[in-house]
Amino acid sequence: MAKQFVTQEKERKIVEFDVDDRHIVFEVPKKSGLIASVVNKVGLDSRNLDTDSTRDLLNWLGEGMTEDDSQWILGRLLDPDDEFDLEDINEIAKYILGQTSNRPSRRRRG
Repeated sequence: MAKQFVTQEKERKIVEFDVDDRHIVFEVPKKSGLIASVVNKVGLDSRNLDTDSTRDLLNWLGEGMTEDDSQWILGRLLDPDDEFDLEDINEIAKYILGQTSNRPSRRRRG
């Protein structure tokens, strides 16, 4: 008889964090698919993120935030006078993934 695997219903995880003076409640979307390829491919190293990976990462983050929070982050990224940049997005994503993997996130050695 073949081994059978049954998909378990999972509780959606919530990760809360602050970006400067704004509190964000993030409902973690499914991590498979595009985000998995981004994380495995480049380890969230901003020097290696290509345009598609960056877009995929931003889309994944946007899925877990309210529309207001998502627009606020995007607005900050697009503001040439705001220091908030992709490196900050990468740190946020690493934190979220670390919180949801039940182990602390670690920097890759390279």
